[in-house]
Amino acid sequence: MAKAGPPQFVFIDSMSDLFGHWVADDEIRQVFEAMRAGSHNTFQALTKNPRRYLKFAAELPDNLWCGASSAPDFFMGRELTRHQQEQYMHVALDTLGEIRKRTGRIVWMSVEPLSWDVAPILDEHPALDWVIVGAASDGRRYIQPNAVEVRNLLRVLDRRGTAVFFKGNIRPTFENWDFGSGALNRWREDFPVRATGDGTDPAPAVARRQRMAALHGWTLNTFMPVEPAVPAPQPVAQPSLFG
Repeated sequence: MAKAGPPQFVFIDSMSDLFGHWVADDEIRQVFEAMRAGSHNTFQALTKNPRRYLKFAAELPDNLWCGASSAPDFFMGRELTRHQQEQYMHVALDTLGEIRKRTGRIVWMSVEPLSWDVAPILDEHPALDWVIVGAASDGRRYIQPNAVEVRNLLRVLDRRGTAVFFKGNIRPTFENWDFGSGALNRWREDFPVRATGDGTDPAPAVARRQRMAALHGWTLNTFMPVEPAVPAPQPVAQPSLFG
């Protein structure tokens, strides 16, 4: 059996959707088994079909963070109305809240792009554990969000105690705007502290990331204390050939 490496974050839905309606139940369960086999890792799923989480609520691995995309501006080649976007957000947030209540899993949302004021809707629902915030993209061009809408969202999330992670594509917003306080102006790369359930210990990948951040000067997770940096390996003393 191969030796497990250091705990990692594994995002399983880049340009895909494990919980899309076209994915067979058995295929989803096979992915769950692979997650359980790598129990020291943290897996992050992101779907536009969050209601399907409920079908697998009793089977979700402990090390899976259940995420939903925020309402897109366009879906399947069609522009969504604001009413359609709002309806989707309510369904997604209701579902994530139910999953957290029933299973204790980390629940999160990717608000990328932040292209309208989603703060009031998030404020109507139970708090999420984690939110990713990013800009819109058009090829290699990034379209920055409205700064007021960023501020509104951060205020809601800060009041709820939700960890926030900024995508790199939103950095120009924080270089060009003053949101009025050091707390709102700070660059964020925070992760949830609890691993699952009611526990307070962080997932192994979260703890490792904090140690690596301290070692390499990355942005620290403000939701947990600074842990000692990973020490450099020490050479093993070899016995002398001459006694």
